[in-house]
Amino acid sequence: MIKSFSSQMGRTFAKHRQWWIIGAVAIMITLVGGYVWMSYQYWQVYPESLNSEKSVVKKHVKTILSSDIAENNDRKKVLKSLQYISKTKEEVGKGCDVTFVYQWQQLFSSLKKSVNACQKEREKIELFGSQVDAVARYLVTEQKLSRLFEPVMGTEEFDENIWQGQEMAWRKVSEEIAKTKAEKNIQPLRDLLKDRAISVASQWQALYSAHKKEDKKAFEDTVIALDKAYLSLRADQESQTDKILQPLLVKVDRSYKNLF
Repeated sequence: MIKSFSSQMGRTFAKHRQWWIIGAVAIMITLVGGYVWMSYQYWQVYPESLNSEKSVVKKHVKTILSSDIAENNDRKKVLKSLQYISKTKEEVGKGCDVTFVYQWQQLFSSLKKSVNACQKEREKIELFGSQVDAVARYLVTEQKLSRLFEPVMGTEEFDENIWQGQEMAWRKVSEEIAKTKAEKNIQPLRDLLKDRAISVASQWQALYSAHKKEDKKAFEDTVIALDKAYLSLRADQESQTDKILQPLLVKVDRSYKNLF
């Protein structure tokens, strides 16, 4: 019975073998055709994600260039745009990676050129993102340092009841500045601000001391010295900021021109 069943199945298969073959060939053609079509579509849009990222980066650059960094609201917009751009170095990391099923197609010279061109653009975006990231990190640290002065700025009025408290407040500011973490290139600014805060505190101490001693000459000299200490704080902060920031901006400008 088994033999009869096997014989019958064999005859049935032989009878319809031609149709089995035709069906198998049709399936293969469909699969190959589908793969070819998907490959074509893949390589057509392959560079689009990177180009799209470049467009967004350029938009954020325009936001930065049209902003007044001295204005607080604009400064926030600038920092937000800088931080977005700096993240591109992470987001484009896989922008040129070829999907596994299409990797072998890089054997074709035209597709290999497309991959190489994409990788070069990716490197440019990554470099630009890294340069911008350095500026963003600087501005974040500078903002932290600037906020430490908020409790003591705008209280220069000569009210004898606050003079001693001003000395203590400024010394606290200097201590908080010293605790602030800063990258190597930003440390000179942090240390300068700490020293200037100590200088202001010392002048407030001297002012209070001259007042208690009723030493008019010392008091008048200290008023002048205190004013100079405030002016020195602002001027030296601006000078040190330019000294740190300008080299970073030169690098950003160079990598931007290389990218666009």
